[in-house]
Amino acid sequence: MDWHFVGRAEHLERIRTRLAEDRPGPLVVVGEPGIGRTSLARKALDGLDPARDALLELRPGGHEPLSSLRHLLPGPPGRDAVCEAADTLEALARGRRPVLLADDAHLADHASMLVLQRLNRHAGAFVLLTHPTPATRPGGGDPVDCLRYERDTTTLRLPPLSADEVGVVLARLMAGPVRSATTEALHAATGGNPGLLHDIVVRQDLRGRMVRTAGRWRLDDSPQGGSPALTCRGVAHLLEAVARAWESLALDRVEDLCRLAVWSGADTEIALVKAAVLLLRGRSAEASAVLAAVADGDDSHPVLLRAMCLAFGSQRPDEADALLAAAAAGSPHRDRLHAYRGWLLAAAGRGAEAGAVVGDLTRHQDRHAALFAHAAEAIHALEAGRGGAAISHLRRALVLAEADRPVLPWMAPYLRAYLIDALLLAGRITEATAMAGEFHAAAPNCGWKVAVAMAALTTAARTPAAEVP
Repeated sequence: MDWHFVGRAEHLERIRTRLAEDRPGPLVVVGEPGIGRTSLARKALDGLDPARDALLELRPGGHEPLSSLRHLLPGPPGRDAVCEAADTLEALARGRRPVLLADDAHLADHASMLVLQRLNRHAGAFVLLTHPTPATRPGGGDPVDCLRYERDTTTLRLPPLSADEVGVVLARLMAGPVRSATTEALHAATGGNPGLLHDIVVRQDLRGRMVRTAGRWRLDDSPQGGSPALTCRGVAHLLEAVARAWESLALDRVEDLCRLAVWSGADTEIALVKAAVLLLRGRSAEASAVLAAVADGDDSHPVLLRAMCLAFGSQRPDEADALLAAAAAGSPHRDRLHAYRGWLLAAAGRGAEAGAVVGDLTRHQDRHAALFAHAAEAIHALEAGRGGAAISHLRRALVLAEADRPVLPWMAPYLRAYLIDALLLAGRITEATAMAGEFHAAAPNCGWKVAVAMAALTTAARTPAAEVP
């Protein structure tokens, strides 16, 4: 299928309208690599009338004077090289209008650009250039500058495809509608860049990795990766998309992006995010399987997720507590790991034990530890009926959670749900109602669904014997 012309009808029409003018100014098509500059330019020139126009192409790629035109010239340049070359190209047109195409014109030599300038000024030639943004040229300088400020020069900027346009591409590929989360994931993974989209859809055989559910196509759940097909730039863009979607708690999109990452050979880089999403979905066994392949290193986050899988997914808070206690021994993140213990114990309804764990922490030295310690104390205070104390701890914890949003985006909505309960308990009905009105509306990024998921997980970890002192 044709990747570069979805969403490009207006741009094609603008080039063709300029081409139809008697003495058009130069036109420069700009855009990021992979956006379709070359394809658009060639598509626009497909309809040239050979009786009226003569297409002459430059071959940029050298610094020597007129090297980009050497294949069109009979010999080495003379004393007045630019004028002689312009006359030669005009003669090659044989009375027709020269149409000069310079793809990746930033790589051309300056003398060749001066020839194009002369032909446009004196022979009515149409000059069509493509130029990447940003453009890097060894040695510095941009030869296109000599044309950029000519009279009637037009710059045509190609934007990325929108999410709807990516949806059109996918629907054509699959001969049917594609789930919106899958479309959004592919748009986020590629930034709407047709070249990156082509890498995923064609080189990674997206058609063979889709399944149909309820009349719509979606990415398959199969964990098997393929041969890495994305460029380093493509993988980097994909990983950035995973991070953005995770921070905004767009869980459906995150799952599809993680599938794409696994197929692209970047499964290690997204393992923690994938495990966290699986846990929030109530699939703790799958989350544990993902974490089994993750080395802890100096990062405390994998240990936290393993403990959450044990405490909330498997309802084994004692084992989770023992895991964190063992990890804290000799760890540079000792306070942080003990703060995790306190929070897990409090969430499991064991407030007295949680208080004993977090009571002596020097959490002011570790922002992450302070977050979980305040959360633990807030839950304990709330269950003891001390709404005012809970509010104080929750507000402090929320400030810290917002600062940690890229790593722990679920923590802020989880705490916000507790804060609503604490405000109600303290009799601050107006504040609680206002906060609940915004939160329960489930606006984008508010995290209401995540708060519900966390409530379901932590409730499962509570034991009947748990008592609040």
